[in-house]
Amino acid sequence: LTPPQTKSGKHPYLFSQCQAIHARSMLPCQDSPSNKASYRAVIQVPKPLVCVMSAVSEATADFTRLPFEGAQGEWVQYQWYQKVPIATYLIAITVGELESRDLSPRCRVWAEPSVVDAGAWEFAETEQFLQVAEDICGEYRWGRYDLLILPPSFPYGGMENPCLTFVTPTLIAGDRSLTNVVAHEIAHSWSGNLVTNRTWECFWMNEGFTVFVERKIHQRMYGDQEQGLQCESGWGGLCNCVASYGPDHSFTALTPHLEDGADPDDAFSRVPYEKGFAFVCHLEQLAGGAEAFAPFLKSYFDTLAYKHTDPPTLRTMYTAHFPDAAAKVDWERWLNAPGLPAEKPQFDGSRVTEAKALAERIIAGGAPAPADVEGWTTSAHIVLLEVLEAHAANQPLPEAQLEALGTAYAYNTTKNAEIRMRFDLLGLRSAREANITDALDLATSQGRMKFTRVLFKALKPVALDRARDAFRANEQKFHPICAKMVAKDLEV
Repeated sequence: LTPPQTKSGKHPYLFSQCQAIHARSMLPCQDSPSNKASYRAVIQVPKPLVCVMSAVSEATADFTRLPFEGAQGEWVQYQWYQKVPIATYLIAITVGELESRDLSPRCRVWAEPSVVDAGAWEFAETEQFLQVAEDICGEYRWGRYDLLILPPSFPYGGMENPCLTFVTPTLIAGDRSLTNVVAHEIAHSWSGNLVTNRTWECFWMNEGFTVFVERKIHQRMYGDQEQGLQCESGWGGLCNCVASYGPDHSFTALTPHLEDGADPDDAFSRVPYEKGFAFVCHLEQLAGGAEAFAPFLKSYFDTLAYKHTDPPTLRTMYTAHFPDAAAKVDWERWLNAPGLPAEKPQFDGSRVTEAKALAERIIAGGAPAPADVEGWTTSAHIVLLEVLEAHAANQPLPEAQLEALGTAYAYNTTKNAEIRMRFDLLGLRSAREANITDALDLATSQGRMKFTRVLFKALKPVALDRARDAFRANEQKFHPICAKMVAKDLEV
């Protein structure tokens, strides 16, 4: 990134994104998740820049000779070592104007100076997340767990680089309401990083188990009702994704077809996350519930630590632990059939019912009031807005009602990117100018694909020319993966 693309505007900034198959552009390697290796790196950077990597620091010292002809100023050398064998997509490096704040003896947050204190406050619960994850999954084997808040162009919510999770600044809402992403990335310390999907066709084994553990963490920390809201929102996202692809599309199967040089990035969607989560929930339910399944989950991670997993491996282990349950699993359908799963995960739906009831009252013309949502979490607002948006697909809300909603529930001024995006999606159904303007701003002021791609797609029917102009004007700010996907979405 050039200096203007950073928060301070003073120095250039470098970061890598190797998942899924981009490590090959950074170093010679066997760039497949089926290969693992430890790595050591020695990096020289000019002061005042700092280098961090997906590894544990071995040494930092002034570099007394200039590293190449024409180099100027003072330089510093960093040495990193990742002793745990990892897939190449987990090799990561960042160089920039960075500061850190300790969250616990083994957790730290890194960010640009103007962001680091806000990030340290937002992610103060990281150590607690990690301790709960250890209770669910077993020993944490990576030494450190640090967070790096990247500039706005980072294309994902988080990237589970070992020892150094990358996160988007869109998680900084000022109220710790979006830290579920950190729980998700912590869960990857076992699912994905320690036990890795053998190929990208079984990517769901990485993400499905991770979502399962993430929601277990939240259930323990925030209760059954909050977990239920997250499960409901996840299921809704899966339904929308399947509808978008079409129920017979290969990419809606847990095992998509990636033959003939297909790029795994093209198959990236909610399917491996939420359909994978649904399958793990199904396995838990057949095994006898959470209490019976918990020892198996720990054994799964411990037995396969530092190794790989695939559907046959899972089936063999599950059958050994639960032979009667395994005989009831329709493995072929779950793994290979496209479309929605036959079973929706079961969860506490009391808060979901409350949010849906409010949505129905609003749809019927009821006047919104601040007291309606007093004490609500972000997850509850998401369920409400998603129900309203699904209704608005066929019957858009009047603009006056949208204005009343935005005022009563503070959607017009929210800093919460998850709520802001969903209110914009609702308003776009009515072609409300305030939401068109805000959607263009949110889509271009950051590059997280969850927001940027979804908003640009939603803008196509109501403001295609403005969306294309905004994309062209900001294309160079986006990560190449994001820019490629949005260009395809907007057909430019």
